[in-house]
Amino acid sequence: MKIYFDGVDKLKMSPEKVARKVEKQANDLVAGAALRTVAAAKNRLQPLPEDSRELTVDIGAVRQSITFTHDKSQMAAIVTAGNVTGEHMAAYLEFGTGRYAAIKFLS
Repeated sequence: MKIYFDGVDKLKMSPEKVARKVEKQANDLVAGAALRTVAAAKNRLQPLPEDSRELTVDIGAVRQSITFTHDKSQMAAIVTAGNVTGEHMAAYLEFGTGRYAAIKFLS
């Protein structure tokens, strides 16, 4: 990660202000990475032409549910995927092991 401060006036900042700027830039990077991960996941999760109508609807619901939450205090983001009822379906779609596979990943 690169943090940039340009101009001599930036050298006059208090350590607290520098810390806030660094924290903001780090959080911006975390949020940007999470947003790119969500976009890539949605792009990859496409139904195949041979998929049944039911599976296509399920895949579409999971695709729409892919999102992230950003915890600025921890400088962290969590990307999640689940269907419209809140079940975690991403592991099922990835591995075909049923909805209980999500429990193994979360615990």
